Amino acid sequence: MLPAIRRELEKICGAPLPALWLQLIAEYPTELRLARRSDDDSDDEEGCVGDAELLADPADILALNREVRATPIPDAHNREFLWPARYVVIGESGDGDYYCINADDPDCGVYQFLHLQVRFKRLTSGFSEFLEMLVDAYLDFDDDVANSEDMT
Repeated sequence: MLPAIRRELEKICGAPLPALWLQLIAEYPTELRLARRSDDDSDDEEGCVGDAELLADPADILALNREVRATPIPDAHNREFLWPARYVVIGESGDGDYYCINADDPDCGVYQFLHLQVRFKRLTSGFSEFLEMLVDAYLDFDDDVANSEDMT
């Protein structure tokens, strides 16, 4: 990650970024960067896991973190929700939710921001568990598709 992007993210969240997450971004798994999000081989701009669920490009991470903090989000009671400073957006679900880590959590537990409920739900207690979840969802899916095509 470029030092300028890292400094900007740390400024935005008011804390140093977790070393575990920084290491992953520096050594982003190639298999996740290339893993397709759908089985139809569409070439939309968010066709791979690294383009959405776990952003691979630090510039995209910075842009998304700026975006969620740009304006308050109204909740169901029409109150304004402001994005918590320490929550760093690391990806998107594709249906309006965000995946985040807490800059204060050295284990990098991953949270999902549920945009319709305007609340956070803890998905995993550590970052490695989140990576396993992505591998299971997308790489096993790719293997299943390849195996089913071999049978035809």
